[in-house]
Amino acid sequence: KVEGGTIALEFLELGNDGGGSFWRHIHLGTEWKIQFFMARLGINQGYPGLGVGFDLKTWTLDFSFYGEELGLNAGDVEDRRIALRLNLQI
Repeated sequence: KVEGGTIALEFLELGNDGGGSFWRHIHLGTEWKIQFFMARLGINQGYPGLGVGFDLKTWTLDFSFYGEELGLNAGDVEDRRIALRLNLQI
């Protein structure tokens, strides 16, 4: 059962780009929750990203794979990142 989806758009540090690309400030993504499983897909600074999450009663686990721009313009120097988060709730 699909419980619902969320779409988010975020602009960070507009005007603080040092002459670089506007695309470095854009973050766009969507999340869909199916019971305890979450699927995520988005764009971070012009690079694709994806992730999955598990939301259980006492803990959550999130895994994501995305790119960060290290240069002034989107497409200059991509740094691929992998993130893992475990949250225990008591």
